Amino acid sequence: MIELNTYKDFHDYIDAFKKKKMNLLVVLSRGGLAKSYTVEEALIESAPLIFSGHVTPLSMYYRIYERTVEDKECFVIFDDVDTLVANKSNVSLLKQICDSREEKIIRYASSTQMIKDLPPEYETKCKVI
Repeated sequence: MIELNTYKDFHDYIDAFKKKKMNLLVVLSRGGLAKSYTVEEALIESAPLIFSGHVTPLSMYYRIYERTVEDKECFVIFDDVDTLVANKSNVSLLKQICDSREEKIIRYASSTQMIKDLPPEYETKCKVI
C-alpha cells in the first residue's frame, strides 16, 4: 500500500490511471476529501461507468459487458463500496472485475431469463478504480 499525503500526489496517480498505466487503483481515506469528485472530473471525457451505492450482480455484469462491447479498455468507477461488498454475490463478481491483470474474463452464471441474451463470460480490459 502506498500512502499519499498531498493532493498533488493524488492527482499524479489519477493522471497515471487516466493514461491507462494501471489496471486497478484503490483509494481509501476518510470521507469529505473530494476523492469521488476528483476521479470523476479527471475521467469525465472518457464517459466512465460509475457504480455508487446499491447495484445487483446481474446489473453490474450487464452494464460492464455493454460498455466493454463499445470499448474494451473502458473505465469503471466504484464509489462508496460499503453496500457492494456487503452482498456476497457482488464480492465474487467484484473479484473478477478488479483483477489487476490487463485482460480479464468476467463470468456470471444465472438461471434467470433476463440473462439469456448475454454471454456466460466475456473478456475485458476495463480499468477499475
